[in-house]
Amino acid sequence: MQISTFKIGNELYGVDVLFIKEISPIFEIVNVPGAKEEYCGLMNLRGNVVSLIHPGMFTKHFTPLNKKNDNVLIFKNSDLIRPIVEKGLIAAGDLGNDLVGLVINSIGDVLEIDNRKVKAISQNFPQNLLDVISGVVQLDHGLVLIIDAFKFFKKI
Repeated sequence: MQISTFKIGNELYGVDVLFIKEISPIFEIVNVPGAKEEYCGLMNLRGNVVSLIHPGMFTKHFTPLNKKNDNVLIFKNSDLIRPIVEKGLIAAGDLGNDLVGLVINSIGDVLEIDNRKVKAISQNFPQNLLDVISGVVQLDHGLVLIIDAFKFFKKI
């Protein structure tokens, strides 16, 4: 499996590249009155509306975004993922019809990970992480928490 790594705060996360549409800078954000605190608002990306998820969903620290330095990891929706599912590269699941982006502090590398090296996460982790993390991988320079895209979409 290939994962794209990124940082939220000081923690390193990764997600299977097959689920990523693109990574974009943050453009103007339109606030949505009454939205849950996990939602930053909406962003126009070349005529497509992207719902933005605050990194505080993982850290539980809902600090103001750094629009000059932060980026948005934009997930594929169900329509974009269908050809990959049909080829048997990933299992079927619901990613919804909307484009959703996770605000990240910095983008890392794309890494080739042996699935056998992905370990289960401890049940001592906070529930907000247990709800979206599928496992953890030990690298030479630290741990990578692997986000399960289907769990992530179920949570939001």
